[in-house]
Amino acid sequence: MEITLYSLPEAQCVRCRGASIALRNRKIDYDKVMINESPDALAFVKSLGYESAPVIVVRKDGEVVDHFGFVIDKIDGLKVAA
Repeated sequence: MEITLYSLPEAQCVRCRGASIALRNRKIDYDKVMINESPDALAFVKSLGYESAPVIVVRKDGEVVDHFGFVIDKIDGLKVAA
């Protein structure tokens, strides 16, 4: 399972900072992609239907199997699934 956090700078986005902290506190390995620095990442997030950050994307074998915003219950579920 691969986790990617699509984020804005944490100084500008309280929810992005919260998502990072939640993932780190639960010792969930993740990659962070800054959507303000990557037009392709921003387009991908928008293609999933999101208009704001953060967006957490879960991939298995390279395929997207889940995606969600800053939802603690879903983040907790990642720890269980790992």
